[in-house]
Amino acid sequence: MDQSPPGARPTLAVAYCTGQRCAALHDRRCHHGPDEHPPSVACLHASVRTRPEAVLIATDCLGACHRGSLAVVGPAAVQAGSVRWLRPPVAVELMDDPDRAGALADWITAGAPDPATLPPMLRT
Repeated sequence: MDQSPPGARPTLAVAYCTGQRCAALHDRRCHHGPDEHPPSVACLHASVRTRPEAVLIATDCLGACHRGSLAVVGPAAVQAGSVRWLRPPVAVELMDDPDRAGALADWITAGAPDPATLPPMLRT
């Protein structure tokens, strides 16, 4: 079982890349207002809100630009505003695709972060 550092809260962390390339991929797929999230990001927001002790993190470039827009999901410890993965997170690429983003949102709602329950469409 994963152990959190003393004083840290264990949580489900969902991080999505907001780096230049990922943001451009999301913008290419949909036209949204300057104060709105693209639909693929909005569905992540909605799914994280359904999970107790879950946190959604918008992060700078995750460094996997060759994999398309990226999100990572996994158990983490949150302490003093920082997040530490308790085990390697599951990386899901091509998150600018609304179908893939929807499948990830459903997985977050239903069973994440167990990699064994990752939907087949997200394994590629």
